[in-house]
Amino acid sequence: MNLNNPDKEAFKIKLQENSDLITVDSKPFNITLEELYKISSKYYRELQNNPLFSVPYHEKLRFLALFKQVKFGCFTPEACDYGWLNFTGSDTRKEWQKISNYSKNEAMLEFVNLLGVVCPNYNSFIENQDFICLTKPKIVKETLEQLNVNDLNTTLPFDLPNSTTLSIAESAFAEPEFESEEHRKLYQEQKKRIQEALNKETYHQFKAYAQHTLPG
Repeated sequence: MNLNNPDKEAFKIKLQENSDLITVDSKPFNITLEELYKISSKYYRELQNNPLFSVPYHEKLRFLALFKQVKFGCFTPEACDYGWLNFTGSDTRKEWQKISNYSKNEAMLEFVNLLGVVCPNYNSFIENQDFICLTKPKIVKETLEQLNVNDLNTTLPFDLPNSTTLSIAESAFAEPEFESEEHRKLYQEQKKRIQEALNKETYHQFKAYAQHTLPG
């Protein structure tokens, strides 16, 4: 997907005409865009916890910008006040400003379609789930309950506080910029050591999760 000028006509997931329900490859489904966005946000958050999955830096920024646009609407400097400890505030601010004219629906649509680009298995995930099957619309509510997805503003991939000032923890979704190549290598080495330690403790958990959520 060209993030500078995304082709919305080529989106796999779209809104049905004069409806808040979606289509996937032109096939209608009994799930609203907002419901799919909630589920997709949960899916993305789980992917971020999987060390075998990596999202490119620019796409991470885009996901974060889209999240902000859904939650806050047009760009607001207050929501970008990260403080001096944050490495990505400037980049996030620029990315959000690019899409500040998006409506809430446009931001949610791009989020779910971008997720299908960075993680092709996501497309199979939504197509194979009974909760968006045309004949089983009631499954949507049950699925949201199973995922523990409630209010759109409180359950999102970034686990932000309710205040308008965003947490520095959001920087975990984008690799920081570095003053030199040496600093970048040091960061990568430290990250690798931490990840190796985590993998030793949680290998079986990640394996089970990957087999269940990311088949193939």
